[in-house]
Amino acid sequence: MAAALSGFTAEAAEAAEAHCLSAKAAAAVAAGTQRSWEEVLHDLDDALSGDSANVDELKCILASYKSRPGDWQQYAHHVDETYTRNLVSRGNGKYNLMLLCWGRGQASCIHDHAGSHCFMKILDGQLTESLYPCVPAEEGVDAEVDAGAEAGMQPCHEDTVARDDVMYINDQIGLHRISNPSHTRPAVSLHIYSPPFQQCHVFDDFSGQKKQSGAMTFYSERGVRTSCGRNPCASARSAVEQ
Repeated sequence: MAAALSGFTAEAAEAAEAHCLSAKAAAAVAAGTQRSWEEVLHDLDDALSGDSANVDELKCILASYKSRPGDWQQYAHHVDETYTRNLVSRGNGKYNLMLLCWGRGQASCIHDHAGSHCFMKILDGQLTESLYPCVPAEEGVDAEVDAGAEAGMQPCHEDTVARDDVMYINDQIGLHRISNPSHTRPAVSLHIYSPPFQQCHVFDDFSGQKKQSGAMTFYSERGVRTSCGRNPCASARSAVEQ
């Protein structure tokens, strides 16, 4: 499951160091101290400098940072119509780091991650992850339609997470949808996709049918508004029932 990670115990931090993970990040989590935004960005570059991603190390790095709006506010762009995807860094070509801004009741499509790792840290507000079983590729489009025809795609697990929680998913774990359950306040999340990807698969809520998404675009890049604009996959849907 893509369960939330709100923090590490001292034992977990020691285990992280024992596996050659980010020692400074692990020590910060164990001691309850804070790593700065700049230190975390540096740690991410180091951790993702090779050809593979160490999931535990990256969770530890993200958990070592406690959200401070002054660090990331310059990247946060909210609009009424849809959630926005804002690029913070292209991460030495090995990953994309982005800030997603969610208005009241806004949600993503049900989607996969094109074979990449996806890490998410909540910076403000709350978000709900609805997890769906993977649709086996060998079953093809017809099988996907048949599988969802009666009741639509139903989540097998839902989890609502809050500020500073960390989550992880990949395509072996499943598909997911992220939504802001609040009717009154926006939310902000930090995402890492490694390796970066341009397209993924999105799934129809009712039929389960899979299709290719449009090319990934960013509402802003390094704080500056781009010409690409809105995210075509986003939907301003009703808040999820708690």
